[in-house]
Amino acid sequence: GGGLKPSDELTVPPAAFGLEFVGDGRQLAVGGQGAFAMADLETGKVRRAELEFEATRSLAAGPDGTTLAVGLGDGSVHIYGVDSLTEQGKPLQHPGRVTGAAFDPTGKVLITVATDGGLRWWDVDGRRPLAPAVMAHPGGAGISLSVAEHRAVTTMLTGDRVALWPLAVDDWVEHGCRRHDRNLTPDEARRYGVADAVQVCPT
Repeated sequence: GGGLKPSDELTVPPAAFGLEFVGDGRQLAVGGQGAFAMADLETGKVRRAELEFEATRSLAAGPDGTTLAVGLGDGSVHIYGVDSLTEQGKPLQHPGRVTGAAFDPTGKVLITVATDGGLRWWDVDGRRPLAPAVMAHPGGAGISLSVAEHRAVTTMLTGDRVALWPLAVDDWVEHGCRRHDRNLTPDEARRYGVADAVQVCPT
């Protein structure tokens, strides 16, 4: 028939799980068992980075095309430089496999979802959570994630519900103030990413 046919094929790590265009779309990140690869779609050159036998579960490219977040089966997310394919800083640890990851439009915040059902916001430079985890889909064995503008979308792979979430930290500070019904303590303010504020919640 007249079906679509592949224009090119690349040799990538086995059990390829994640795919992510990087930067201007001339490179493609491919995750697999024990490694991930960066393929130049113009030259066909494929570079590999080994992952010590861990399987890639999610990939996310930073908006400027210089960084790549790699979520693994052990619940860790590692940030790599795209050009060097070397890890930058310490990993972000989760209580379950990371099934989805995406950078916000600034590239300074990474949003992740894991098999515990938790949706998390991370300060990329500081490698710390910006807010407490939100149980987006409690008990979800697998969750997909997409981010655009100032919203995130999550859905359970086996469910029938899609949830929209705000990305702005200010929205989560407001959520924390409503939840605690008082001004945040210094420790709580740090957890919500506003550690330098003297008065966080309205009086």
